Order: sequence, then structure tokens, then C-alpha cells
Amino acid sequence: MPALSPFKSLPSSPTPDWPWLTLRAVLVAEQGDQRCGRIRVPEVAALWGCSPKTARRILQRWQAAGRCHYVPGQGRGQWSQLTFMGQAEPEIRALAAALVQAGRLDEWSRLNTLGFPVSWTRPPEVGQLFGLHTSPAGQDRLRLLITRPLTSLDPLRSWVTLESWLLHQVFDGLTAQDVGSPLRPALAHHWEVSTDGLTWRFHLRKGVRFHHGRRLTAEDAAFTLRRVTAEAAWSLPGLADVTALDDWTLQLKLCRPDPLLPHRLAQTPLLIQPADAPAQGMELCGTGPFCFSAFAGGLRLRAFDGHYAGRPLLDEAEFFYAPPGTAGGVVELQGAEAIPPQTRTEVERGVQFLIWNARRPAAHDPALRLALAELHDVQTFWQETGRTAQPLATSFFPEFSAQRPARERSLERARRQLEDALLPVPPLTLYVLPYPEARAEAEWLVARAAALGLQISVEVFGLDDERQLDQHADLVLMGEVAGADTALSFWTAMHSPQLLFRRLLPATLLAEVEAALSGLGQDEQSQRAAITAAEGMLQVSGWVNLTHHRVKQASLSAGLRGAAPDIYGRVGLRGLWVNRWPLEN
Repeated sequence: MPALSPFKSLPSSPTPDWPWLTLRAVLVAEQGDQRCGRIRVPEVAALWGCSPKTARRILQRWQAAGRCHYVPGQGRGQWSQLTFMGQAEPEIRALAAALVQAGRLDEWSRLNTLGFPVSWTRPPEVGQLFGLHTSPAGQDRLRLLITRPLTSLDPLRSWVTLESWLLHQVFDGLTAQDVGSPLRPALAHHWEVSTDGLTWRFHLRKGVRFHHGRRLTAEDAAFTLRRVTAEAAWSLPGLADVTALDDWTLQLKLCRPDPLLPHRLAQTPLLIQPADAPAQGMELCGTGPFCFSAFAGGLRLRAFDGHYAGRPLLDEAEFFYAPPGTAGGVVELQGAEAIPPQTRTEVERGVQFLIWNARRPAAHDPALRLALAELHDVQTFWQETGRTAQPLATSFFPEFSAQRPARERSLERARRQLEDALLPVPPLTLYVLPYPEARAEAEWLVARAAALGLQISVEVFGLDDERQLDQHADLVLMGEVAGADTALSFWTAMHSPQLLFRRLLPATLLAEVEAALSGLGQDEQSQRAAITAAEGMLQVSGWVNLTHHRVKQASLSAGLRGAAPDIYGRVGLRGLWVNRWPLEN
């Protein structure tokens, strides 16, 4: 059971009736906000996770309480009629406001997950409950928003940046690396390699404990790496054997040298898990700076007093689900006057791109691919729609793009390429994430293509259902965020079976890219030359069209200090602290 938060609870509010709210949300989505709706009891039972008999009893109980009028259908599987006493919108608005007023953000967050319109569940006061807060006992809590449901929190299966960032707050690797910093020791304080590069020994810190209290040993590290080799061998290429020589010494045997091995051990899939309590669902136990607990509608990270590198300075961070666009973040510090939040602007260390799917026939027409690369002129998109320009991408990495001239795109060249395309060009399907900017870019590209007689339709997908892309998408508009290690980030993007490059690009192109990347792990100049060559293969062929590097803004409470980027360029929690009495300059 998660530990209770030490922060003062606020006044009570009505207890949400979750079966009622879940059913109303489904009916609003499918039939509109009507007082009368049609239901099938077996479907309602499945929605609630109960038997049809229990579902009928609940509906009858609601009717007896005067909440609705229930007319059962005649015969198995027939429609039943449900008439509510009023529309859903006023009820949901009132409930959301009451939950926010009472500070019950876990239940407000859960309400947001049901799918009611955002305007119903977002009262103006909600922004005041996010940001930095201090309890009467002087403990500091940071409240943050998550704008989508989380995918997997198993380090071995986590491929989305937010989830990976969360996992690095809970777990440690044998090594560690932050953006702009060299590799450093973590759970392993030293390591050595044989002269032939085939045997590595990692010496573990003594006295490190997991959050559930047990001491870390080399067997836990061996368990983690064996699980990786069994389920994601691509992330440790060439690993032949893993042995715990004693409690503090881990030996790795390779079948071929791998100079990137210490860097690989800092990556998310290699975060060390206890052999007796590996990650399962929302149950996470690591050695990291924060202990993890989940609650309905959110999750909590609490400072781990026993972390080997010292207790984090921030006491607690809470994350709540809310639809995109929910704003918030105020300072409530005892002793100091509230100061407006400070805004940080930085270029994301990643790239936005358009990629073709080699499983679909249209993708194998070189002229068509090159035509789309000319059409997809994001600079013209920004100009025509009045949007702020962002750094154009000629590389996966903004620091490389800044040193290379952006390519000029031409509508006339697109027209000529389409004339050379194999006819008839079939209608194409472009998949895009449900973010306003991405959808606007996709719709603009559709209209531009239509002017040249090319038909493209847009489909929206979520990160929790992205497997449909493999079979149904001709094109995907997506982004990829790099980790701290440039060479390994690019290698991972090209090799991970969870990412689009490995899934969608043709095997022949991937083989050429892999050959070009043989220079990784050598000196910096060789690594950069290898990445440049591989990027050229992807773009010249038209299979991948790099567009831009996103500029991201984040509002931080002005009292926060130590906001440094971590492995994924996000603000690392372990170094944050609160300055309640800043000196005036």
C-alpha cells in the first residue's frame, strides 16, 4: 500500500460514483449529451467488469434512488432504455469544480481519463493546485501534469521518452550519463576490460539497497542482464555470458568487442531491477533516488532516504492525468512572497520526421517518395499558417543541423517527380499523433498534395495503439528524442524493434545503414562521419524526411533551483531544491 502523503488534506467533496460516470462518459461519446440513451446490459457489465446480473442490480438501484429511469430490453441482447434526470454536462462541471476545490486531484485526474469534453472537467481554479507547494512541516512537493495515459513502465519495454524519464527517477544503472556530460559510475564504481575486449568486470558499490529494503548484489545485475538478453538481445549485441563472481563483482563475456558496452549499460532497458521483485504493471522497486507509488489517476515519487548518492533535495513529486492544454503552476512558499513561474525555452534534442512504410506498395516508388519530400516543406507550412519558425533539421541532432545548410524544397520539383511516378498513384494514408500541431501540419500537407492531384487521408493514432501502423500506414508523421549519448542514441534508433525505423524501413536500406555505423565506438570524428553517412542514406532515398527540431517551453516555479537536464533532456528531479529566501541581486 502506498505511503500516505504528509501534505495536509483539504475539505471533503462528493464521492464520485465511478460506474455512473463511466457509463455517462461512454453514452456522451457515442450518443451525445442526451437525457435518453440506449444500452445493452452485457456491454455495460463488460464496461464495469461485473456480471450482467450485477449490472442490472446497479441500474435498478439507480432507478430506486431517483437518479434515472431504467426500462429493460425484452429478450437477451436487446436494447434497454435509460433516461437520466438531466444532461451530463452540468453534473460533470460541478463535480470537477468540487474535486478541485477540495484538492482531490487524484479523483479529478481519474475523471479526466473517462473521456468527457475537456471544457467540462477543467475548472479555472485547477491551475492553482499545480507547481511547487510546501506542507506545514516544510516538505516540498512538485505537482505536474501528464497529458496522456502512460504506456509500459517496464524498463525493458519502455520506448517513450516520458516513461523512460520516470524510470530513471526510480532505478539506477550500472553506469549513468547526462546530456553534455561524460559517462560516469553509478551502481558500478569501477570497471575493467581485457586486452582482447571480450571480458568485462564491473565492481558494484557496497551497501546499496532497493526501495523494499534488500541489499543489492551482483545477482540482481546478472538477473537484469539475462532478462535483457532473453527478451531484447538487440540492446546488448555480442553478449555471450553473464556471471556474478561474488556479491560485488559482475563479469560479462562478449563474442566480439563492443567499446560502447559501458554506455549501453546506462540506457533504460539496462536499469537494474531486484531479482525478487522485477517491474510488473505499476509495481516498481529500484535503487533510484525516488520511490514510486501509483493511485487512481496519477502517480507519486517520494524521496528515497537511502539512495547511494544521497537523498534527493525535493521531497515529493506528484503526476496527475489531464487533457492537453491544462495549464498550471504557482508558487506557495512559506516565508517568501509568491513569484511568477520562470519559463525555460530550449531546443529539444530530437527530430521530427515523415517516414514511409516499406510494407505498403506505394512506398517502393522512388519518384513518389521524393515528391513527398519536396511537398513536405515545413518552413512554408509555418509561413502560410502564421506559426513561429523552429530550427530546420538536416540531422537527427540539432547541434549537427546547426552546422549544415537546410535543403531548399520546391513545389515545381514535386510536380515533376509526380509526373515520373508510377501511375495510377493510389490514395495514401498518413498517420499522426493526436497533438494539435502535428494534426495541423498533416492537414496542411494533405491540402498541398491535393493541389497536385495526390490524395492523402489522415488517421490519428495513440502511443498505446501504434502497432496498427505496420499494416495500415503509408506514411507516419512522428518524432524521435535522443538520449545523452549521441552515437548510442542513433544506433538504438536504427536497431530497436519498437521504433519506427526498424519496423517500417526496407531491410536492404537498414543493412546499408548498419554497415555505415560500423565506425561507432571509435573516436568522435569517426562517429560523426558514420552518423552523417547513415543520415544521408535515409534522406537521399526519400524514405525519411527530416523536418525540424522542436522548441519546447517549460514553466518552473521560481523558487526551484538545480533544474539541470538529465539523460533525455528533461529536468532531472534528483537535483531540484527550493530556495525559500532568495537574496536580491
